Amino acid sequence: MSYYVLIEGEVTDLDKYKNYREAVTPLVHKFGGKYLV
Repeated sequence: MSYYVLIEGEVTDLDKYKNYREAVTPLVHKFGGKYLV
């Protein structure tokens, strides 16, 4: 089953966002997810 998730947001703390990206990206890939943009 395929699906798309669209998120619109505003980053207000770049350091916390960097930590979030580093933690979430491997998890997304682990389950076969990929970023299209």
